[in-house]
Amino acid sequence: MTNVLNDDVLDHILSLCITSTLASFALASSRSHALTLPHLLRYVSLSKSPFQLESFFKYILGNTRIQSPSVNEDGSRSLAYTFTSLKLVDTALAEVDAPFTLWAPLLPRALELMPNIRSFVMGDCVEEIVVHSPGFAFALLTRPFLTRLELSCIGDISSNSLGKAMHLEKRVSMIERVKFAAQDEDVELMTDEGIGSVLFHSRENLTHINVESYELDAFLGGRAPESGPLIFPNVVSLSLSWSEVSFRRVAKSFPALRTLTFRTRWYPDTMSTPFHTIPFPHLMSVTGFQKHLVPFFQSISSPSLRHVSMDASWRTSEDQSISPFLFLREVPSLESLSFTHWSGMRSTWWEELDVVLPHLKYLSLILRGLVKADLEILLSDVPAGLASVPLAYISILFSGDTRSDPSPGAHSRFSKKAIAYSYAKNIRTLKYIDVCKISHGKPRSSTWWSVGRKVGADEFVWVEEIEPIKGMKLRDQYNLEI
Repeated sequence: MTNVLNDDVLDHILSLCITSTLASFALASSRSHALTLPHLLRYVSLSKSPFQLESFFKYILGNTRIQSPSVNEDGSRSLAYTFTSLKLVDTALAEVDAPFTLWAPLLPRALELMPNIRSFVMGDCVEEIVVHSPGFAFALLTRPFLTRLELSCIGDISSNSLGKAMHLEKRVSMIERVKFAAQDEDVELMTDEGIGSVLFHSRENLTHINVESYELDAFLGGRAPESGPLIFPNVVSLSLSWSEVSFRRVAKSFPALRTLTFRTRWYPDTMSTPFHTIPFPHLMSVTGFQKHLVPFFQSISSPSLRHVSMDASWRTSEDQSISPFLFLREVPSLESLSFTHWSGMRSTWWEELDVVLPHLKYLSLILRGLVKADLEILLSDVPAGLASVPLAYISILFSGDTRSDPSPGAHSRFSKKAIAYSYAKNIRTLKYIDVCKISHGKPRSSTWWSVGRKVGADEFVWVEEIEPIKGMKLRDQYNLEI
């Protein structure tokens, strides 16, 4: 039975249906199954074993018959297909050698049968796939509704193939979210070739960009100095990993940026930038290593910034005596902070935090590899140091081993509830707290509490356990990470 997708009224109706409706309609008959299948395939993430991938592709191809596309009067193509609902393929797991040469050529043909695909994620092997399947890039980028694309291990061959496919595809790219990870380090991007071409031709619609191991500075500078910087007007989220770029380039190229994540080297000329001269007017959330955040916050001006997530695990031994929070004086508007560290805390870090963080409402502490001295700081010095900070919610995840402590009650002294109570008693503004203790051989589990407080001459404080679902909603409510 043949159905012409673009001209079929029923098909148009199905394209507007939610997934649950489509799933129910697919069970009505073989015809409805045939009409519905492509619309159900909207989000594809290929990260399974090669054998499972081959079985999936064979199922799609084995149950579907592609006919030659017809050309409409306006020049558009109508894809015609047939589907046999009773034909099945055995997908049982087995030890079968399924190399790229077997299943990679199936991928473009399977993509042809997914006209409504919205999201495509390939966690590995992109370079090998393109080597054995040259038509993959064109089949992927010509999906008319594709809005999210994530590809890893991109090499020269796959990058060039994707760039050529973007040039051949005449329509404006509708891609909104991309994540590209290069196979090698320090790969230069060009606006007219490779992955750079995909970014360039998608720049008007892109809202989220995540790139790893690509050099962006020259790319963002534009095709020529006189043409000005390359602008991505609608990007609100940018993630950079191992990519050298300057603050000023990022500020000029992403004027609407709200969320920035970077694990990268900042371009050397940035270090001479005068304090607070690079504007990020809409930036609300920043994530990165503490050593990279320091020069960044010294250089930028961002009145909207509310959330910072920093990892201080890789500080040098010389830095340990200095509080990792001091630089946050550059962010007086901060309301939400996530702090990650690996062992070796100092009690002096937590002194005078009310001066550094005068408006902080939410704090997340992720502390790993704690020894007994660190646990003592976590239990006593940290809550005492936070006493004058106007916190409403604290989330604590820690790992530490007290089994070698011979003192009686060592285990209960550092229990989750004991820690929760210590923070509730010291911080008078605290309303909620969750604590997760990672122990050897035990699965991770969090416990949530609300804080009760009787104010008066004889102040009394208690913590009451609440349901995890409610606790997670409250944590999301107070955490301003975007």
